[in-house]
Amino acid sequence: MSQIVVQNKNTGLSISDINDVSYRTDANGECTFPLLTKDEVDSIVNGLPLSQYGELYDVSSLSITSSGYSLRFNREIPAFIGGYLYNYPVVAVTAPTVASGTQTQYVYATLVLGEPIYRISTSQLQESQIIMFIGTITVGTSGITAINIERVSRFNTYRPSTTQKGSSFPVSTGNPTQTGTLDW
Repeated sequence: MSQIVVQNKNTGLSISDINDVSYRTDANGECTFPLLTKDEVDSIVNGLPLSQYGELYDVSSLSITSSGYSLRFNREIPAFIGGYLYNYPVVAVTAPTVASGTQTQYVYATLVLGEPIYRISTSQLQESQIIMFIGTITVGTSGITAINIERVSRFNTYRPSTTQKGSSFPVSTGNPTQTGTLDW
């Protein structure tokens, strides 16, 4: 992969096929490929370091609710993780109980033996190609009191962010035709 210039700005990526032929995005961010073989498609997809949890351009709710200690994912949520597309299932996951006060717990979308599952941990886990941090929950003595889970886009284990946090890399606000800000 290599960086490309669109409208005199470094804004996109090109994708190289199995024979190192480069296909670039146009000014609209679109990339046109010739008819590819299955091996060529697999080579491109498996080489992409992008991971995505939730629909990339959809602003609808992820539809995650709670009741007591049960965190409920009320719809299938697509995710591109480990080089493949998965649908995380409709499921309820039980959060660890809290004896007193409140506790921040960490929610991950993971793959276990190739199956997409959610995991709640009382401590932060190391992210990898198949372990993706998607947010936090606050848990009190009577159950989950707050949910902070969002869509995630990342390259390898690094995610773009307008503010400095975790293993993120800086991005500005705005779009290529506007002046943006960088709050690092």
